[in-house]
Amino acid sequence: FALQVVLGAITAHYAVEGQAFYGFRLSEILPYAVTRTWHTQLAVLWIATVFVGVLAHELGHAFAARSIGAEAKIDLIVFGGLTTWSTGKPITAPQKLRVSLAGPIVGIILGGVSWLVAQSLPGFRIEVLVFLDLLTQVALVWGIFNLVPFPGFDGGHSLDAALEIFAPSRAAR
Repeated sequence: FALQVVLGAITAHYAVEGQAFYGFRLSEILPYAVTRTWHTQLAVLWIATVFVGVLAHELGHAFAARSIGAEAKIDLIVFGGLTTWSTGKPITAPQKLRVSLAGPIVGIILGGVSWLVAQSLPGFRIEVLVFLDLLTQVALVWGIFNLVPFPGFDGGHSLDAALEIFAPSRAAR
């Protein structure tokens, strides 16, 4: 991510100062065509990686919902996704907890697996290694961030379900 930002800044600076970067002959080391191409490629790779990470997270919720007999629907939106699910019968607190935790667990597992695969492929194509590195970051951050116990987050739903199990008088209604 940081590399993409730096390349974007350098690419934008070419429009201001031409071939130099604050008096330094940048074009001799890093031509404009290279910075522009890498910046664009990294942007596309970043978007694809976030899509894969978010989809895996939401599929975790959907498969867990299906495992308890619920119908699940995934909506992917600009900055994430939403899995809605329902059954024709009451849903127990342990079932809610399982569905709520499934997305972050899938994300954390995906992040770990992508990191292990990247470590086992030294010297492989740089595009694949960058994708795996980004996927590790996206999946782990998305999974852990969603465990924060705020309303609407998986952590908030999980806390609510856990309170319903262990302290019913404190659970949200």
